[in-house]
Amino acid sequence: MAFQNAQQWLLMGIRRASVSYASVLTLAIPKLLELAGREDIHALNRRHIFHCLDSLKAKTKGAGSEKIRKAIDVQPLGYVRDADWPDSVDATSGFSFDYMFEETEIDKLAKVFRLPRNVIVDAMASEIQRLWPDAQSFDYFEGRSRYRRARDDRYESFREHVQKHALLSAATTLLKTHPVAIDRYDVESRTDPWQTWLQEHDITFSDGLWLADRKDPIPLLAKERMLIPGAGKNEVLYPQEDLLKKLGFDLGRAVDVVPISGYWTSPDGVHVSITSALIGSRGAVGACAKFSKQTHHEVWLPEFFDGGYYNSRYRSKTVFEPFVWSPDAHGIGIDAGDEYSSVRAGARPRLGIPMTKRLKLTGSKYAGAWYTANDELALDSIVWGQWRPSEEERNSRSRHDGQVLYANTDWLEVALQDLGKRLAFKITFSKPSYSRSYDNRSGAKAVFVGLRGKAGEIRIWHAVRASRTV
Repeated sequence: MAFQNAQQWLLMGIRRASVSYASVLTLAIPKLLELAGREDIHALNRRHIFHCLDSLKAKTKGAGSEKIRKAIDVQPLGYVRDADWPDSVDATSGFSFDYMFEETEIDKLAKVFRLPRNVIVDAMASEIQRLWPDAQSFDYFEGRSRYRRARDDRYESFREHVQKHALLSAATTLLKTHPVAIDRYDVESRTDPWQTWLQEHDITFSDGLWLADRKDPIPLLAKERMLIPGAGKNEVLYPQEDLLKKLGFDLGRAVDVVPISGYWTSPDGVHVSITSALIGSRGAVGACAKFSKQTHHEVWLPEFFDGGYYNSRYRSKTVFEPFVWSPDAHGIGIDAGDEYSSVRAGARPRLGIPMTKRLKLTGSKYAGAWYTANDELALDSIVWGQWRPSEEERNSRSRHDGQVLYANTDWLEVALQDLGKRLAFKITFSKPSYSRSYDNRSGAKAVFVGLRGKAGEIRIWHAVRASRTV
């Protein structure tokens, strides 16, 4: 365990390098197979080894590689469905771990096997004492217990390495002796709790690339400033026509692409969001005009959720139909917290699954481009991410991810005609007021409702009530 963290990062480095240097790294295949056969390799590092071999185009028919694959994909004791939560038990090892680690990481693993928390604690203690026989408690390892990690923490202590890899080793051992617990929701969503748990500790992409490798450069529209300079404490947005032009909605000329979904923060701190939905052609103008007069909480457009679908039984009734989908980006891998990554690279915006099938689009959820049956570009997404200094907290930085889904305007017109629908959209510009009592900058907000009609004509309504700042 003392070297498991180094093993993990070495294997992650090989996975990443194998994308560009596979011909050189094929020499490492025999060593990787030998390493995978060792009993002291936990499930995550074994997963790294398998993906290294897969990236290096190793023959997976060999007994060694097939054994690795089964160790990753096959649960030895299968699954138990709708298992009851067990009664709590006392730990017998005398070990306890950092408070937040027990409340989050240990409890997550306990849920995978539906075991009491202290069973996991004792299993971790056993893994630690296998390597450090003199350790009678976690205080054996120097370092302080962090209640929670700060947003700008970039390092882990040796103590934290020990408990993390003890958890991974305990999970590997428990998988041999306990079935994985699944609930009805797991069956319906076709998720495997073990694979989901393991993925949270892995990097996002199986080919070894990181989120930072697949993010895009910041587009021009995200570099646009939305506040009129020199307005002082009364922050003022640019006029409506200028704001829309900055996003590519130039009502006076034809454009090749148009944003139909997205969100980001401008350099001057304005939160910009775009969402789109479908509406029937008949009465669309009147419906959108009425919609624009509602309050902020009532001016919302449906989107696909539920894993790319839309369960209308649990949604409020509306005249609009969902069109776009921003997949969930939680738990996609440990690189999601990296300074140079963008979590949206692992969950790019797209159309909902039923809409994608209906319009016969093909593409990749990671590449971001979607094509028609004639191999013509229909949709393309841009995702980016960066850390910026916080405006309110001195010496602190916060993450700013952004995404935009563009539609080819020629394709969009044909698609809307085939669907017999029009495209309604909502654009929000919001600059919150500051929480500091001594900072009385006003903040600013503007909400617009739009409708794309026949031949690409666009109508815009200023949602006055929804634009009021609180």
